[in-house]
Amino acid sequence: MLQGVLYLTEEHICFHAYFPREQDVVLKDGFLSKRSTYGLYEKYFFSLQNDVLVYYYDQLDQYCPLEIIDLKYAVKVEKDTNKNKFKILTPKRNYLFQADSLASMEEWVTQLQRSIVRANNDGDHVKIVIPIESITNIDNQLTSSFQDAIQIKTIDQDESFDEYLFAFVSDSQILFEKLNDRWSHYKELNLTRTQSGQRSTSPELTIAGLSLNVFSGWKPFSIHKRSKSVDETSTTSTRSVPKSIQSTSSTLDSVTEQEVQSSVRRKLSRRVNILVQNPIKYMSSSFNENPQEETKERFREHFALPENEELLAVFYGYYLRMIPLYGKFYISGNYVCYKSRVPGQTTNIKLPISAIYYYKKQHPTILGYYGLEILTRSQQEMFFEFGFKDIRDQFVKLLDSLKNVDKKQPLLDGTGSGSTDESLTIVQNAFIKDQLLWKKQSEIYAPGSPIVSNYGDAGTIIGAPKLEKSMHITCLTIGSRGDVQPYIALAKGLMKEGHKVRIATHGEYKDWIESHGIEFGYVGGNPAELMRICVENGMFTLGFFREGVTNFRGWLDDLLKTSWDACQGTDLIIESPSAMSGIHIAEALEIPYFRAFTMPWTRTRAYPHAFAVPYHDLKAPYNYSSYVLIENAFWRGIAPQVNRWRKNTLKLRSTNMEKMDAGTVPFLYNFSSNIVPRPYDWSDWICITGYWFLDNPEVGWKAPQTLIDFLDNNRKNDIKIVYIGFGSIVVDDPKALTKTIVEAVVKSGVAAILSKGWSDRLQQGKVDNNEKEEYPPCIYPLKSVPHDWLFERIDAVVHHGGAGTTAAGLRAGIPTIIKPFFGDQFFWGDRVESMGIGFHIRKLTVEKLAECLIKATTDELMIKKSSLTGEKIRKEDGVFNAVQAIYKHLEHARQRIVSQRHRAAGIASPTSTLGFDDLDINFKVTAALKKIVGIPGSESSGEGETIESLPATDN
Repeated sequence: MLQGVLYLTEEHICFHAYFPREQDVVLKDGFLSKRSTYGLYEKYFFSLQNDVLVYYYDQLDQYCPLEIIDLKYAVKVEKDTNKNKFKILTPKRNYLFQADSLASMEEWVTQLQRSIVRANNDGDHVKIVIPIESITNIDNQLTSSFQDAIQIKTIDQDESFDEYLFAFVSDSQILFEKLNDRWSHYKELNLTRTQSGQRSTSPELTIAGLSLNVFSGWKPFSIHKRSKSVDETSTTSTRSVPKSIQSTSSTLDSVTEQEVQSSVRRKLSRRVNILVQNPIKYMSSSFNENPQEETKERFREHFALPENEELLAVFYGYYLRMIPLYGKFYISGNYVCYKSRVPGQTTNIKLPISAIYYYKKQHPTILGYYGLEILTRSQQEMFFEFGFKDIRDQFVKLLDSLKNVDKKQPLLDGTGSGSTDESLTIVQNAFIKDQLLWKKQSEIYAPGSPIVSNYGDAGTIIGAPKLEKSMHITCLTIGSRGDVQPYIALAKGLMKEGHKVRIATHGEYKDWIESHGIEFGYVGGNPAELMRICVENGMFTLGFFREGVTNFRGWLDDLLKTSWDACQGTDLIIESPSAMSGIHIAEALEIPYFRAFTMPWTRTRAYPHAFAVPYHDLKAPYNYSSYVLIENAFWRGIAPQVNRWRKNTLKLRSTNMEKMDAGTVPFLYNFSSNIVPRPYDWSDWICITGYWFLDNPEVGWKAPQTLIDFLDNNRKNDIKIVYIGFGSIVVDDPKALTKTIVEAVVKSGVAAILSKGWSDRLQQGKVDNNEKEEYPPCIYPLKSVPHDWLFERIDAVVHHGGAGTTAAGLRAGIPTIIKPFFGDQFFWGDRVESMGIGFHIRKLTVEKLAECLIKATTDELMIKKSSLTGEKIRKEDGVFNAVQAIYKHLEHARQRIVSQRHRAAGIASPTSTLGFDDLDINFKVTAALKKIVGIPGSESSGEGETIESLPATDN
């Protein structure tokens, strides 16, 4: 859908849409299901960039697409709102896709339509001029996506009817009335001209200054338009194909089936011959510095590259992907590409040269060959091997020459001619013009009107309408300071949007929250005592529940009661699921409900539950089952008290896991997809927004001069500086822990800033306050320090693996060493170590910590990877994305809470229009298995809940 401006003059309707060409900007990405040749839908990760749609098995494998769909060959995009499906039509084949929800499908269709227009036009804008005298009918009609619309039908000189649908983001009634007046004036004139044999003027389309007859060819605009001749009765939408596509189509039609089969046999025979003969002999002629024009055309077509992308050389070699894959390497002015030549393999590489972080020659895996390692800016490692040393060296030499070119300028699609400086100026001016246009439009749009799309990142939620009135939003959470701080950042973002926000949590955070101008709501509980029981017993262990039964019955009752009081008078609840009460309060108040958390809490086969991380990767069956176990253990422990509270306080009937149906709750995960890539089996309403960073969390904090001097002196002496702190963790013997840390720091030769945090909180009052700890000169002790201020000034961090501290270290782009104690800390330790940006220490000893400190401050590869990770995280705007996700899924949340209330009351719910009833496969599989094996409890409304059976899963 093209967004632009409509003008009404005395004699014409004029429409202007401006769309700059965003080179190397991901316009949209995410998971979609694609229909295979066998009629089955398989889920892949899709990315829309440079007017090209590509998809992958693994979103981390972003340079190895399974297929590249060039949208310049696409005719149109069609959607089916009933099943959240849409398809892309091309002359060669049609692609059918299915999204998780209607909103997601609308986003994809909108961006694809825009990209198709851009891909098929050389200019950066479209102008449509419709003579009022050519109009045959004008009608008002409402659509589900916009407030109102105007439908215009015209007749062309060749006596074909055409239809335009203009959807407006502001009231169109005034325009409709004025247009009707002008049209009525021309009706009699049109009749007179028709009787005298005169023809009305055809609507005109102008693209980048070139005027064309709208009806003479394909119409590159996605304002809905249908065309048919006067004699035709079919209402099927038609659109003629561009000339470039027509020539391709006619060529294809002229090829006989026998010729196609013969060509396939020849290609297959050639590939087999290549494989069976001595590869080194073939390599002797496997470097071509002057590719033929036909090779260049095939290269550009296969990898969907612009016409000006010059192919410089072709190499034959091996790409190591589990096993060595033989194929062709291509080097062009802006890309390193690879295409497999192995029968049955469709492996591709499309790697921008600007994305190569570094490369080096290395020892090969195949005897007699010569290796090359490439590290991309996304930390993906690639290994190439060549049959001759001089061929490998020629490859490297060519890369050297291309990398030495100034890559600060953006890659251009180069559809026009001119110097690089001129092209850069054009792009810069285009973006400035685009931003000014959108700023002007935003001033005149009615409040609450949905803006279809702005030009921006993939992280931007498209079509998320702002609310017509502000809301009162309550964020409900319990736990440590790191659990509360992200909500302060989110609250400030929501307040900028005009909403009123309350944070309901423990009383000791009241002054801190109110210092940021946020309303505070009291929730009971002692966070330090909660940390102690978790550290001593682990999460959801036998000891945890034993102590919980004896000591935390009263704590949970108080938590439920105070949470209910703290959420009164609010319009929306955003809750950490650890708070346990929000989903029930939202049901009682009949208000939308979101969940938000710092760790994965939604069932998936991609990662284990953060509270059940094994020593070794146990793959998908364990990962999924771990969520089922934790959810049931969690609910089993609190169900009696929760259901009693529901009856006595909330005046609701008892519930169970199936009635709550937590899998359909919209979720906001405030971590980065660069650290935890989005699993393929999460639904559209499960959003990874990015971290919610709070800069300057301590209002009025100022760094002590002694700390600044400590940092400066060590920098002058070229001594690496690390931060060591265990935040909110409470330990039995803080002195022993401190002794281990001090000895490891001295042994490693680094300087350390030591923050004890809560480590001795429960020891206060039990020790002699006059006993003063002494530290060597290489250690600077302090109570606490803002991470955002300190971490950008040091070289590495050592901490407990809390989500907030982990995020701060990753954002700073420095290696991270994690010694976890309980809960999700083991999960973050595994993520950091698996990415090669830090270490996970399960048992803290002097030797192990010293070894990790030395490596973290000297390992160049780890330092580079950490720096790249920091760059990507700093580019994210987690708070903005979270706000947009709330707008997008608010209606989903509202309908879901109604369905939850009906299920709890035993009332049949009306069919949802959002589509989640058909998509929560995990929930349906579990329910079906319970019925098959005859486990009771699925219909129970009592105070307990039977643990669900584990579904049989496989890879």
